[in-house]
Amino acid sequence: MYLSISLTPSATTMIIEERIYTCHCGKAAQYVKAYQQEGLAIQRPILGHLVGYFLSDIGELNQVVHMWAYEDLMDRARRRALLLANPDWKSYAAKVQPFVLTQQNKILVPAEFSPWADGPAYRHADDLSSAGHRSGAPEPGATSMGGQP
Repeated sequence: MYLSISLTPSATTMIIEERIYTCHCGKAAQYVKAYQQEGLAIQRPILGHLVGYFLSDIGELNQVVHMWAYEDLMDRARRRALLLANPDWKSYAAKVQPFVLTQQNKILVPAEFSPWADGPAYRHADDLSSAGHRSGAPEPGATSMGGQP
């Protein structure tokens, strides 16, 4: 007996986009500082749910990894188009482009048993929860994404 799992995104499948930027040697910290000071404030209201932002520490170094959750491929396309048309983003991107050597993007689709498989287990960053917490932060007493163990 074989287990069949569909990992092909459709227009209505919740997705995570993983973006990996390899910076020129010694430039990753400068890239992250610039992003923290300027880029995040432009990007987050447009793209929505930032899953995480990381720096590589072991293995391939000088990498900045960030992940964004989208309702589906159409949501991603719409939000990315808004970002790329934003004049503040264009100005910021021109400033940090010299730090970046290569860029990789992946679309990750949750397996059917993943806590993310039943749809977005989040609210966009611009939504406020009933308790007044930003949606990117877990509610007090929450066990995991979507309340699933």
